[in-house]
Amino acid sequence: AGPGTIAEALIRGLPIILNDFIPGQEVGNVPYVVDNGAGVFSKSPKETAELVARWFGPGAEERKRMSENALKLAQPEAVFDIVRDIHELSQEQGVKAQISSSLTSSFFMPSPEASHCPSPIPLV
Repeated sequence: AGPGTIAEALIRGLPIILNDFIPGQEVGNVPYVVDNGAGVFSKSPKETAELVARWFGPGAEERKRMSENALKLAQPEAVFDIVRDIHELSQEQGVKAQISSSLTSSFFMPSPEASHCPSPIPLV
């Protein structure tokens, strides 16, 4: 699973069952989840089914413990921290962000600066 999926599960306090990862970009996700007790790595569909059956049966305490660990790892404010960091960096560099309030696409409504671009094809 990717970091977005894992982050969402952690924020909700859901124990995670990982069954694969993309070599390179997701390889660290498995030990992060497993070593912190927020989930498990399953090698087969049969093993996954057994885990789910155990978690909702006699292994409910294991599921609850993983849920608690997931909540401890959760960083629900992370997106705001990232935005704040980007804003601070842009201020340090003297960059001023310009946000357009227009809801129209620049492809269909070119700005005056884009007058060198070909006219858009009218939609009929």
